[in-house]
Amino acid sequence: MIDANARRSPAGMIAGWVLAAACLVWVFHDIRPGPFLRGLIGFNWPLAALALLVESGSYFVMGARWRILLKPGIPVSALQTTQAIYSGLFLNQILPLRVGELGRGVLVSCWSGLNLMSILPSMALERFFEAFWMTLGLGALTLLVPLPRNFIRAGKVFGAAIMVLAALLMVVVLRKPRAPKPAPPGRRPGRIRRLTKTFLGELQSELRDIGFGRRFFLAFGLSLAIIGLWALTFWMIMRASGIREPFLVGFAVWLITHLGIALPNSPGNVGSYQFFCVLALLLFGADKTAATSFSVTVFILVSIPQVVLGAACLSRSGMTIASLAGKAKAFRGRVVSPSEPLPPEPASETDRTGGAGV
Repeated sequence: MIDANARRSPAGMIAGWVLAAACLVWVFHDIRPGPFLRGLIGFNWPLAALALLVESGSYFVMGARWRILLKPGIPVSALQTTQAIYSGLFLNQILPLRVGELGRGVLVSCWSGLNLMSILPSMALERFFEAFWMTLGLGALTLLVPLPRNFIRAGKVFGAAIMVLAALLMVVVLRKPRAPKPAPPGRRPGRIRRLTKTFLGELQSELRDIGFGRRFFLAFGLSLAIIGLWALTFWMIMRASGIREPFLVGFAVWLITHLGIALPNSPGNVGSYQFFCVLALLLFGADKTAATSFSVTVFILVSIPQVVLGAACLSRSGMTIASLAGKAKAFRGRVVSPSEPLPPEPASETDRTGGAGV
């Protein structure tokens, strides 16, 4: 059961569902029921099953990448990081605003004995690597596939931001560390500033620890493999739905869809996922009814393994949604505390082992 600590504010929940409802109204407006149902019936299930195996493989690769980015020597295996990822996917499916991202960090924090702020930099690097490869993919698509001008402009802004972050990353790695300046007497920085400084300090430590060595480039390469597997899954389900477009078009539709749902919204991205998926397919001349049928199908197919495997992984960890929320709140309180950071609280035996199986 989800307790009060795990719930978001009613206003946030309502706003998320209102947005989802508005997106679904547009998606299902003017579709033809007959062709829509025929699109669901005439589905290539063997190809779809193979696509889901490919997607499952992507999360095991993601778990291996996360273990590479985490500090060496901590008692966490790649199988456990994969378990935490699936647990986070499950939380994202049932709770709004992507709380599963924090949840998976809390799990690995408990298993490793590290403070949550020591885990977050590895998660930030994951997202940076993915954004970098997606930016390169977007640039390649502008040369190979006709895209709307507004989308290309937005892509240029996104790409410029990623390049700036890449430059800052190099500066952080190559720059010599400096001793922190003591705060003036009687003056204490605000809570947000303390939180930001703590995170940036951990990120700098993580980047200097990884450097531009084997761990960095291995995780960087695995990020490309993960994106390729996600796009391949999407394209294979497109083919199973009867949309016979080449892989480059499938990659473009996947990229537009996932850039569209990048901001946290309703649980499982319901509504926004269908909206951007249909919108992307319409840009390439697809029939709206066929696009809507596909958007519903791919969403359900991809969500089912995340819910089933994610629930099993969370249950195997020995923790519940309520306990995860409580630990996240405790970590947050310690991070923003005005006193010096405390050492991590000792985890229970269940928290430390967490089960190694998915």
